Amino acid sequence: MAWLFWKRIQVVLDMFGQNRPRRILDFGCGAGILLPALVRAGHKVTACDVDLSLARQLVAERGLEGIDWLASDSELARLPEKTFDMILCLDVLEHVESVPALASQFHRLLKPSGLLVVSGPTESPVYRLGRRLAGFTGHYHVRSIFEIEASLKERFEVRVLRRLGWPLTLFRIVAARPV
Repeated sequence: MAWLFWKRIQVVLDMFGQNRPRRILDFGCGAGILLPALVRAGHKVTACDVDLSLARQLVAERGLEGIDWLASDSELARLPEKTFDMILCLDVLEHVESVPALASQFHRLLKPSGLLVVSGPTESPVYRLGRRLAGFTGHYHVRSIFEIEASLKERFEVRVLRRLGWPLTLFRIVAARPV
């Protein structure tokens, strides 16, 4: 499980050498795992999550500055069009109620050459078994990565960057460009 977590992060960090984004939205930033790497690389970062306490704590502990904070997805509406070069949604869209509404906002907020990067679980039987073995109980995912991808295809050209897990895919990482 730890390998899967860190592998998803590494795949995304490896992309920065290829794409060189300048303005990045880390949507669903959680504990802020990506924020130090993004800030240190010189990117202008906006972090968004319903609970920013852990991310703010990490940023303070590391002495990082210059991050814009959004406490909910409703705050996205106040941002100007074509603000971001890249939007990251790592393991978050499976939890939200309306992916089409967010996809619309992301489409509005991305520059024409921008990139939306999404990772999420396949919700396969093997994935669910792994969650149980790792001690997670209950079901808090609203949808799988496949449903997320289908919603994104209405506004984006979607391609799979990576499939993680062997022999069955447990997580997928996709890149989406506005159309």
